[in-house]
Amino acid sequence: MENDIQPSEQPLENAELNPQDHPTGDTQSVRKYKPSLQFALGFFGWFIINSLLWGSVAWMQTTSNRLVELILIPFYYLLCFSIPLNVGVLLVLGVVKRWRPIGLGVLVAISLNIMISLVRGVFTNAMCFAPFYFNAENLSNEWLDALLKSL
Repeated sequence: MENDIQPSEQPLENAELNPQDHPTGDTQSVRKYKPSLQFALGFFGWFIINSLLWGSVAWMQTTSNRLVELILIPFYYLLCFSIPLNVGVLLVLGVVKRWRPIGLGVLVAISLNIMISLVRGVFTNAMCFAPFYFNAENLSNEWLDALLKSL
């Protein structure tokens, strides 16, 4: 009676891995490395997404084209919410059980970024939540000035 669940109704966590589905035929290695790959996805994904975000800010500041500034001015408002967005994504990834390794990778990436930023100086990168390899002191002053001028 306990095994009345059909194979298609089994939860994904309890589903058996079929050795024929994998080239090596080893199901234990798949189970062992899947959380590691998800962790790496979260860790490197956070740096890639935030690098694109802050890299586009740096690119907009070096571009003297007024049309680019007018089109992308709403993008500056998104930067005001970068900390709440990062925390919100982290909470969602932490709540959903299947995404917890990804959330842990994001948490480690954020922690590493903050630790390096604190070593470089509390009031330059940590206040902007930019990746540590951007010079956020110059970025923050310029985008804040542009944001205040647009108001």
